[in-house]
Amino acid sequence: MLVNLLTNAQYRPGRGTAQAPAVTVTTSPAGERRVRVSVRDRGAGISADDLPRIFDPYFTTRRGGTGSALAISKNVIDGLGAC
Repeated sequence: MLVNLLTNAQYRPGRGTAQAPAVTVTTSPAGERRVRVSVRDRGAGISADDLPRIFDPYFTTRRGGTGSALAISKNVIDGLGAC
């Protein structure tokens, strides 16, 4: 799941390649036997029009993308009951 998030954080629209903007991963305690993991980048962000669909399987704005990374990540999180 983290690989999926990091891959998406690296993508820069308009470049056609994954050239990494600054990406940070932080962790913090979130209760007993829990850790909160945050992934942040300084990329262009997600357009307001695309935001409602980012977890839909096969939705992508990336040329050659499959649209599976965020859908899989969400499935993992939902399956763990982490949110």
